[in-house]
Amino acid sequence: MDIEKIREDFPVTREWAYFNTGYYGPLPRPVVQAMSDFLVECMCTGQGNWENLFDFEEKKERTRVKLANILGASPDEIALTRSTTEGYNLALQNIDWKKGDEIIINSVEYPPNRYIYNLLVEKFGVQLVTVEADEEGIVNPADVEQAITEHTKLISMCHVAYHPGTILPAEEIGKIASENNILYALDGAQGPGYIPVNVKKLGCDFYAVAGHKALCGPVGTGCLYFKREHGEKMQPLIVGEPFLFGAEPTETISEERRWLAPYKFEATSLNYLGFIGLGAAIDYMNRIGIENIRRRNMMLTSFAIDELTKIPNLKIVGTKDVNKRVGLLSIDLTGYPAIKLMPFAAIRKVIFRPVKDSISRISIHYFNTEEEILRVKFVIEQAIKLSKIREIL
Repeated sequence: MDIEKIREDFPVTREWAYFNTGYYGPLPRPVVQAMSDFLVECMCTGQGNWENLFDFEEKKERTRVKLANILGASPDEIALTRSTTEGYNLALQNIDWKKGDEIIINSVEYPPNRYIYNLLVEKFGVQLVTVEADEEGIVNPADVEQAITEHTKLISMCHVAYHPGTILPAEEIGKIASENNILYALDGAQGPGYIPVNVKKLGCDFYAVAGHKALCGPVGTGCLYFKREHGEKMQPLIVGEPFLFGAEPTETISEERRWLAPYKFEATSLNYLGFIGLGAAIDYMNRIGIENIRRRNMMLTSFAIDELTKIPNLKIVGTKDVNKRVGLLSIDLTGYPAIKLMPFAAIRKVIFRPVKDSISRISIHYFNTEEEILRVKFVIEQAIKLSKIREIL
């Protein structure tokens, strides 16, 4: 892995130590170039030009194939979405819920998913059953199995916990779901781009993806994987006619003149600009290799844990075992508000995210360096030092 060349492709690294990929990944040059070419073509020949429309449609479909490939799925099992949240809504709102049905979730869920669960509770009378993660942020599959009752209809888990950064034992939980004939959904917002993903091996019925995080693609892109048999029954969140230029009618419309999956989930105009950019982002990731990315992330995360734990009273949230986590490294400075670190970080050209109270999240990705991690350490040390001086004064 040529880190210097990679960092040239991420101009943000010239001045900034960027540790906020878990929120928004920075765009590499090839992604911006692909999007720029699209916009120039629209400007010079018209975005309603039929030749352009056929070209844009072809490139969008290539992105669908690329998403399918990195997930180990088939293209007709991939619905293009704007985000993980949209994909998760599409999946969970299409389940045939009955009053008293139960959903097993976990204590390290992405908080906004609660809005989806609450909707199901209020609309259908669904019950939520929460499985607690252990002190290292890991969910025990045995606890999930023990929580199953005759009313359990869905097991919903995050593949990678957004806060502690732990990788849940998704494959083992998938086997439990299959053995008990229970639907299984995974929030994959923090998976693809950080770790290899194979939805067939995971055994999930649904897997929602964000394009703008570890894949380093544009905002407003993502996808939902669904098992083919579910796609036939699912209904779109927005009803309308997809814009499909050059597609044969028999490929997209049933004999009853209804749009087939996945196209029926993509009514009206799509974000061609974004999905062309996402396709370029996946190409860039594939050139480097997800296994290479994973190894480098593990190395950098291990270095960060070793260095940051030298700071007195600093605690790492979640496991320190880099084999069981990604580079979403949350740190807890008990008694020191995370938001107070931001001015010090800005001065040193460091970007990371305050999560809550005294916890900050440092999202490490393959374009980062050890030197940048030491800058984070310096920022924290200086903030604590100044705070102590002010207490004395």
